[in-house]
Amino acid sequence: MAYFPIYVNLEEKRILIVGGGRVALRKVKVLLEYGPEILVVAPKIEKELCQMEENEKKNAEAGEPNANIPEKIAGQRQLRLEQRQFLKEDLKTADLIIAATDSPAENSRIYKLCKQEGKPVNVVDVPAECDFIFPAIVKKKDLVVSVSTGGKSPLFAAKLKKELESRIPDYYGELVETLGLWRERILTEVSDIKRRRRIFEVLVEKGKKQNGKLSEKEIECVIKKEVQ
Repeated sequence: MAYFPIYVNLEEKRILIVGGGRVALRKVKVLLEYGPEILVVAPKIEKELCQMEENEKKNAEAGEPNANIPEKIAGQRQLRLEQRQFLKEDLKTADLIIAATDSPAENSRIYKLCKQEGKPVNVVDVPAECDFIFPAIVKKKDLVVSVSTGGKSPLFAAKLKKELESRIPDYYGELVETLGLWRERILTEVSDIKRRRRIFEVLVEKGKKQNGKLSEKEIECVIKKEVQ
């Protein structure tokens, strides 16, 4: 059965990753861009993860902005590591759980505990024990496109992702940001749905032709033309 695609706001959500190897490292690198608080629990943890946590500590102490999420508050930490065995109590404060240990039996045990607690869980490489899965992602700022094969062929999803990356220009992300800044004003000033749609269609086409660049004057002119 195919998974239903749904986009979740992870800002300040708590994610528990059980396991500290290369798989956990990959998950952390992807998730950090979306603003959650991540706790990694494992007896052994990859050096690169430890270095990432250390860098965050230094930035927090210096009051510097988070390098992964520029809009995050200066000094705020996202990543915490605890070098120890997983405990059932770890599930209590977690919103999402990822089981990524090197033991299939332990991962399955975590899955069963999560089901008992009503917590959504992803058991790496075991679709049958996943409430959610990780798609292959193309991200251009707030423009996010994902590809999933329902866990049947991650390699094929990765290949499709590369195809999409080559076809989606980086400036599409900038265009999305500009449209987002003007969206509320257009919705407020233009009550007619058809006119609003025409405005957005014109702005999108202009932005695509101009490599994502739309000046305030150009946008004002398009709005004015439809409002009159």
